[in-house]
Amino acid sequence: MSAPGTDGRPGPVPRAARELRLRGTPASPGIAVGYVHVIAADAPPVARRRVAPEEVESERRRLDHALLETRRELLELQGKLRGVRSPDEAKIFDAHLLMLADPHVLENVQRLLEEERLNAEAAFHDVLSAVITPMERVEDPYLRDRAADIRDVKRRVIKNLTGGVRPFQDLPPDAIIVAHDLTPTVTAELDKDRVRGFGTEAGSSTSHTAILARSLEIPAVVGLGYVSEALRQGELVILDGGEGLLIRNPSEATLEEYQRTAVSLERRRALGLRVRDLPSVTRCGTPFRLEANIEVPREVEVARLYGAEGIGLFRTEFLFLRAGGFPDEEQQLAVYRQIVAGMEGRPVTIRTLDLGGDKMPTDLYAEPEMNPFLGWRGIRYSLDHPELFRIQLRAVLRASAEGPIRIMFPLVSSIEELRRGREAVAAAREELEAEGEPVGETVPIGAMVETPAAALLADSLAAEADFLSIGTNDLTQYTLAVDRGNARVQGLFRAFHPGVLLLLERTAQAGAAAGIEVSLCGEMASSARAAVLLLGMGLRSFSMIAARLPRVKAALRDATVAEAEALWAHCRGLRTAVEVEELVNAEFGARLREVRAREEPEPMETGG
Repeated sequence: MSAPGTDGRPGPVPRAARELRLRGTPASPGIAVGYVHVIAADAPPVARRRVAPEEVESERRRLDHALLETRRELLELQGKLRGVRSPDEAKIFDAHLLMLADPHVLENVQRLLEEERLNAEAAFHDVLSAVITPMERVEDPYLRDRAADIRDVKRRVIKNLTGGVRPFQDLPPDAIIVAHDLTPTVTAELDKDRVRGFGTEAGSSTSHTAILARSLEIPAVVGLGYVSEALRQGELVILDGGEGLLIRNPSEATLEEYQRTAVSLERRRALGLRVRDLPSVTRCGTPFRLEANIEVPREVEVARLYGAEGIGLFRTEFLFLRAGGFPDEEQQLAVYRQIVAGMEGRPVTIRTLDLGGDKMPTDLYAEPEMNPFLGWRGIRYSLDHPELFRIQLRAVLRASAEGPIRIMFPLVSSIEELRRGREAVAAAREELEAEGEPVGETVPIGAMVETPAAALLADSLAAEADFLSIGTNDLTQYTLAVDRGNARVQGLFRAFHPGVLLLLERTAQAGAAAGIEVSLCGEMASSARAAVLLLGMGLRSFSMIAARLPRVKAALRDATVAEAEALWAHCRGLRTAVEVEELVNAEFGARLREVRAREEPEPMETGG
């Protein structure tokens, strides 16, 4: 793959001494080759001044004008997205528009204008910063992403107050944007004729920015760490959004390798579209099931697009982490009904709220916990808030009258917790039936296996649950005593650790013995490399990010149960995560070569 053309490009930048590969988190798949364009991490400081009493009204008018102009810009962006792609991504900006009209925000800004006599931009900056700061301090990526949305609104309004220019004007062609972070509106405004991709130091794969990048088909890598200083303006790089790599000073061999990779990606994409509608059966005829994990209702359309056979995990926390307090029964019911209707008869598994740990609304913090991940979270939080639990269960049960729903309890670590949860569901059902409210005839109740205790008690849990679901993210974290959000120990977080794998096997065997379904819904389920190994353990149901469904489906369709069991038997005798990973990667690579060989056309004979 040759470098982009030079017409209109930045002047040549001296190449670094050697190739350097910077690793981050994959956010939007695709390969991009272009020139670094670093955006300064810090926004310009907001001017602060006291205004005279007679100037307060003019400051209010300035703010009103800026709010109206920001609203116009956001509606324009929504229209652009609806025309280019899909209404789901356009809905991302609904939250921005609501923030512009939030009475609590506007009242506080008005108070600073009148009582403190601050200028409009300083008043707006202070009020929104007070909302953003506590959200940025928690480790939960969902809250940090919502903080980014609010920061986006703040930036736009202040820009319209000060007459600032739009971001990323006059970009050079073939630009690879490198920034500390990008906001959703900035991402939506990126000129695809000039921007080939972007890499950010912060961010997560579930942020609105990442969602938009995937929708607009802009390759992106997030979570690169502090890389701005390691890169020079205008130097040539390769961005690999699928693997989470930014490659500085690529060699000619690397450029050629990525040319082949780009061709392979196009073929894989075409294969994914074909695989989506094929039966979910292995090569030996054994059925399996693939479902999608979602956080917000708009992801339902994406799940259907990629062929999800149901929703294996709906994380309800987003409902409870919004500003304005906890949602009531009717508000929750509307969301659950929307998801059920969107899945058109396919089952929806709703996880009861998993608040606590790093996902506690800022207005409900009690005394700080020394270790919140080992504290007040998951099912134990719900059981300690029976009225909150009751409201959620009533809403879920009412929605079950309109389509198949399953209820799943998070972070179960004892039989007592499962029993108390089932009793709460039974009590809510009894209430609704007494009130004449329709409820689904059968609503299966399951437990998440996310702790070593739950995995070791899997036989007992399987005897009293209708299904089990393994959350490998937390199970790995708790088994290995590794905080998955701590960069210092991130290298120790290994889902292929033999100890973790033995707990997975134990859980799968317990479900099989009890005759109930055991699904796997952690990040491990999204890996085509792990799919065959998990099949060999006895797992037949997987739930993952929707975009990964075709690739995992292709891997499972190409396997037989006998081959998968042989792979697991081999891995079971290994002693380290590295050994397991190397064997699984080798197996996956061999299978990929076989699939490619089968897809290659037969060579044509030539006369001679």
